Amino acid sequence: MIIIINNNNNNKLVTSISLLSLNNDDAIRHCILSILALLVVLSSARYLSRRKACSLSSSVAQCQNGVCPSIVACIQEYEKSYFNIVVIVPDGNHFCNQTESHTLNYDLNIEIQPKRRTSTPTFTCQVSLSMGKTSFLRLQTSYVFTMMISNIIIEATETVENRGSLICIDSPFHLYSYEKNNILIMNNVVMNNAHSTLNYEAEEAGSITLNAVDLIMNDCTITNSKSSGNYSSAINNSTITNSHSSHNNHDGYGISFSGYGLKIYNSIFDGNYAESNFISASAKSSVYVQSNKFTNNKSQYGNCFSIDSPKSIEFDSNVFDNNIGHFASALSVYTHYNYLRDAYYGYYFTNNNFTNNVASKTTLYIATQGIYVLSGSIFQNNVAFEAADIYFHKQRITLLGGTFINSSLLSSNNNNNNN
Repeated sequence: MIIIINNNNNNKLVTSISLLSLNNDDAIRHCILSILALLVVLSSARYLSRRKACSLSSSVAQCQNGVCPSIVACIQEYEKSYFNIVVIVPDGNHFCNQTESHTLNYDLNIEIQPKRRTSTPTFTCQVSLSMGKTSFLRLQTSYVFTMMISNIIIEATETVENRGSLICIDSPFHLYSYEKNNILIMNNVVMNNAHSTLNYEAEEAGSITLNAVDLIMNDCTITNSKSSGNYSSAINNSTITNSHSSHNNHDGYGISFSGYGLKIYNSIFDGNYAESNFISASAKSSVYVQSNKFTNNKSQYGNCFSIDSPKSIEFDSNVFDNNIGHFASALSVYTHYNYLRDAYYGYYFTNNNFTNNVASKTTLYIATQGIYVLSGSIFQNNVAFEAADIYFHKQRITLLGGTFINSSLLSSNNNNNNN
């Protein structure tokens, strides 16, 4: 006998029951048990194509009729049955209420969005005696997931108490299990006053900490983020577009990327401070940076922008103005990997402006072997002790149509020399 049952996923469950060697009672018993087993399978089946909407409400203590008290409660309630979960956030102010990481046990596609497209609800993450250290979202997973957060404001109350990132997603085993990347997509998200200190359970960045997760940011703003850690997020690939980072303060790295590719377009990084490199990118593949402004940033012991071991670089139409760096005030390119030391990859810098930058060593530092082409760039009013504009160490460099105006060297006795 063959039983065919259609479930809501349009998948057919087929079972074949052999009755040849059974008497009637045994055959009936066997058939009933098989049907019960199929019903158990059907009851646990996940709807892969359907979306489940879940609304947030502080007036409920537990999920009921598609309404839950928190984002994590929505995920817990529906992740067993649905692949696509949409968390609907009503207008107004909400409080963050997650203090511990939630572990995802399924492949998921999660969207967090306002109830109305034109609204931007606010989440306030507090540190209190009753709630402890709250975050907007803390997740762990070894499964494949995509998360999109849109049109949300996330603010933390300024405090000297120890806390971690407002968003922290850890996927430590993901790279060894799946070819598909985990992705966090942020559209029009504002993050303010995020603080993280070393006293927290792990070294985390102030605003966002990701491990083995791709990051895509569009039209986002991060302001007044602070961290005392030296955390380096293991982000596979990153794309930042039309975003703004300003007045952030970090004892380690300001923004740290470690993965395969980095893309930054049409964004502004202004007035930020970091003890080490403000932007540190360990990109094993490609770096594309176009039409951005890096202004008034300060690195106490490193560089404004540091790139380690890329296979290709394209810097096009960027502005580096009034930055201060201990090593390189604008950009440093170097390698820690032997596989790059005998290779000649192409690195292209086109139509960039480097103006009014100050550093102990230089403005643009090049120490990775490769073929460098600088064309149409302007170096003006930069100041450094060793090379005011460009310092390149045993590398091939081609200059096409660049302009060098009024940059100067500082000697140890503070006398200026024209460069």
